[in-house]
Amino acid sequence: MNPKSFFLSLKKAIKKNITKDNLLIIVALSFVVATMYISHIGCPIKYMTGVSCPGCGMTRAVFSAIHLDFHKAFSYHPMWWSLPVLVFTWLFMEADLITKRTFRVILGLFLIMFILVYAYRMYDGTDTIVTASPRDGFLAKIKGWLTS
Repeated sequence: MNPKSFFLSLKKAIKKNITKDNLLIIVALSFVVATMYISHIGCPIKYMTGVSCPGCGMTRAVFSAIHLDFHKAFSYHPMWWSLPVLVFTWLFMEADLITKRTFRVILGLFLIMFILVYAYRMYDGTDTIVTASPRDGFLAKIKGWLTS
């Protein structure tokens, strides 16, 4: 496949997937992110439960990578690089450059790596990004208010 047809295939795949529903989801997610940023909540899962989610640090890692600070990106989340890889893999699948089965295998491998990295980070007591403090979560605070 020559480069011109490759990029045309990608362009067609992107156009095919930009629908009103997808735009509505993007706007809704943007609203949620803006609300979390303005209210200084950060991660809603960590705020509610006191336990970091598997993606904890991913946003900061991606922003660090955008600023070409890869050392900081890896310290925030070692799997930050998987996001652009998965986006391009998905675009390749939509452009019929790889099969859906290949995409599912790649996605499965990334999910396994993601879970292993999360388990290691939870186990590692020196990780300051991924923490587990259920007593600090909003749900525990509500329980404390109700039982006191």
